[in-house]
Amino acid sequence: MQAHVQNIESLKLVGYKALLRSSPQEANNMAAIPSLWQKLMPLAQSLAARKDLKRYAIITGDLPEGKEQMAEYYALVAVESFENIPEDLLRYEITHSKLVRCTHQGPPQTIGATAAKLIFEWLPTSGYSISQNAELFIYPEGYDRNNPQSHFDYLLFVK
Repeated sequence: MQAHVQNIESLKLVGYKALLRSSPQEANNMAAIPSLWQKLMPLAQSLAARKDLKRYAIITGDLPEGKEQMAEYYALVAVESFENIPEDLLRYEITHSKLVRCTHQGPPQTIGATAAKLIFEWLPTSGYSISQNAELFIYPEGYDRNNPQSHFDYLLFVK
């Protein structure tokens, strides 16, 4: 697995979120995710401040070491600023963060194998540790979740 560490000084994101789980004993409700994207993407096309055509997702509270009571999923797009953003879109900003990035090939349902390699193989030998219980996914323009050759970036916050 190839992984590299990068710094993000500021990344402004807007979108919607859904509760995936309200208790660690519950299975994640992944069925909540598609409706977020269906709601966001038509609106995202009209955002004057949109930075790029990538799609961003964040899952909080779901890493294996330290699973939290609640897990949330954020469907997001990047913007240059939060000015003139519709009120119903939430704002999420990543600032002064160090992340480790690797590439996942295949559908999102198989991300577990890539995440496990990064968390349990790469991380223990890297000198880094997880700094927050959040995972960042960056989907390139044209990503096709049904194409086994498609790829996206998977990132963890580290220190």
